[in-house]
Amino acid sequence: MAKDSFRRYIWMLDTIQRHGRITLADLKELWMNSSVNDEHKILAPRTFANYKENIEQIFGIEIACDRATNEYYIVNEDDLDNNSIRDWMLNSLSLRNLLNE
Repeated sequence: MAKDSFRRYIWMLDTIQRHGRITLADLKELWMNSSVNDEHKILAPRTFANYKENIEQIFGIEIACDRATNEYYIVNEDDLDNNSIRDWMLNSLSLRNLLNE
């Protein structure tokens, strides 16, 4: 269970990072076709909020919403470049997710 949650956090983090900014509707659509969504469930707003909070607690990466555009983005994306171990781990796991899809 924890392994699956971790994969979902990485997927969400990687997806937001790749898009730069993304609406929740677009994220939900990508989620439906994702290999980490093995139960084919919709990404409920509460689930998204939980994932967002857990990503910040585990990785120290904050995801925020620009209320003017309703787009989500990584606040401290520059920190990803300054932390080589975290960057390596996220890149490795992101590559694995891409290969699975």
